[in-house]
Amino acid sequence: MRDNNEIYPISKTHKRILNGPEDDVRSFCEIAVMIADGTFSTS
Repeated sequence: MRDNNEIYPISKTHKRILNGPEDDVRSFCEIAVMIADGTFSTS
């Protein structure tokens, strides 16, 4: 079963530029890899 998770790296980068360190790109990348690998669980 595959979830319909989507990631938007361009939007995240834009938020990081606007908001500064509070929008951490590193954690976003870690989650993105987990979503791609199918190891990210929302339940």
